[in-house]
Amino acid sequence: MDIQINNEACSGDDFRAHIDDLKRDITQLESKIKSFKQYIRSELRTLQFEENVIKEKDIVSTVKERKFKRHNGVNLNQYNEIVTSPVRAIINSPFKCSEVQEFQAFMKSSQNKYGGWNEYNHNVFTKIWKKYFNDLLITSNNIEQTSTFDDFKNEVSAKIPDSNPNDIVSHGKWYSEYLHLKKRQEIALNRWKENKKKIKQPLRENV
Repeated sequence: MDIQINNEACSGDDFRAHIDDLKRDITQLESKIKSFKQYIRSELRTLQFEENVIKEKDIVSTVKERKFKRHNGVNLNQYNEIVTSPVRAIINSPFKCSEVQEFQAFMKSSQNKYGGWNEYNHNVFTKIWKKYFNDLLITSNNIEQTSTFDDFKNEVSAKIPDSNPNDIVSHGKWYSEYLHLKKRQEIALNRWKENKKKIKQPLRENV
């Protein structure tokens, strides 16, 4: 059986060009899917943190209610509440920590949670940041003095075409401050959780 070739069919070069375009579209789609997954994970961590805060508030309310009933002579079924000094220091939740307050204030003063950038560009930025700086904490004032910053800035500029050097420097300072304050909050919360664990056992023994 003879096969007739349509004269209007794409040439080999056109076909390869279409294939290259398709590959590029697929790569961009995969990148966006990856960024979306990272966003979902970030949102889940945020929700988990908020859930833990709500649970702690419930605990605080319960303790305050028991203290009120005790002061008013209400029988608490032989519950002997012992509020030690560590409990008094922690019982108002970790939001009393200055580190947490500073991070929350910083985020509220930002244009959005991506420092004014859109989510996709910010995720590309953070990926390149990790490549050059990993987990190194850099103060925002010294960011331009690092030996690899020019290379970092050039790669960001190449991979985010609509960015300019001033935007990259500004976002780098914002992100370095974000990492610094977030790390301080992490340490404060971990310290708070450890203290909470220390007082749980004595409270259970006295129920």
